Amino acid sequence: MDRPNILGKIAALSGKHILKQSPASYVEGFVDALMNVYPAESLETVLQQKFHVPDETHYSDKTFCELACELTVANHVKLTGSPNFEAEKKLNPPSDKDVDAFCSVGSHHVAVEVKCPELSIDEYDSANPIFKISFMGRYPDHEQKFEELRKLTGSAMQVEKAKRLDNKLKDYLVSAHNKFRNPSQPGDANVLFVALDDYYSMQEWNGYLFSDFGGFFGPRPYLKREEFQQVDVVILSNLQSAHTIGRAYHDWTLRNIYMIPRITGNPRPGLDDHTVAAALRLFPHELSGFGAFQPYSGLDDNLWTAAEFTKITHYAVEKLPDADRKRYFPVPTSRMKATAESAARSETEKVTPSIGT
Repeated sequence: MDRPNILGKIAALSGKHILKQSPASYVEGFVDALMNVYPAESLETVLQQKFHVPDETHYSDKTFCELACELTVANHVKLTGSPNFEAEKKLNPPSDKDVDAFCSVGSHHVAVEVKCPELSIDEYDSANPIFKISFMGRYPDHEQKFEELRKLTGSAMQVEKAKRLDNKLKDYLVSAHNKFRNPSQPGDANVLFVALDDYYSMQEWNGYLFSDFGGFFGPRPYLKREEFQQVDVVILSNLQSAHTIGRAYHDWTLRNIYMIPRITGNPRPGLDDHTVAAALRLFPHELSGFGAFQPYSGLDDNLWTAAEFTKITHYAVEKLPDADRKRYFPVPTSRMKATAESAARSETEKVTPSIGT
């Protein structure tokens, strides 16, 4: 199947398919990525079974977004020129489970598994604002803490608990663990790449990893470390938004994606810093700047903890150069818009009283 054939099948799709709704640059990039990642003899099968082209009977936006994220990561890895690239590589035969991308970096072997959770973000209603409280960890007294916070606000604001998705992350960690090579070979590095939508969702998932109570990479994970021991690095990203609201700007690589790698503090035997560094060379991430950034330098332990849990957001808003922030977030998510509007109102309220004096 050649390029004109693929483009012709896409042109014949109905309006319900994302590819039919998307800018020409996005469609062209999709075809480039598809032909780069998969051998020519499998293109027709991949196009139909994964992306429902031309038969749309079982098409869904959710599934397309998941598979588009996988294709983006695989295409990016392939474009690095790293040898021994393979998409959908089976590392534990005879098991049929496979990782989304595999390649070599020097003497190291990097396996990447991509996950794209379904995110439910409530639209902000200025006439009926709701303040949602997130508990990143599994604190034993979180119900009591929530009630205390709710009482503090009284009737001034409606307060709700935000939905926590750490069980979804648990599923991803266990699933990836079972796909990565086990037992590991010297030089193996295993990356779980999570496609989220903005720095707020990345911040929440970072909390699921590093909370003192229940965080998977923290001191007291609520799941035995042995059940996800093969996962060495989790890369949190906003890749999902590139396939939902940012298609006009997406090039089917990771060059313009906001990525923060999070490295386990309890590595599996045999894993060393050189191997992790080799794996991370595949991705244009923000780990160096993020690691050096200190959102709070005071002595209050509570404020320090709060600052650490919001570090991903503060780094994006306060420390990224304007050019990087614009390319990472060319179209703000609804939550980013709502927060910006809320901040603008707060500034207006500060200024307004002085106008008439």
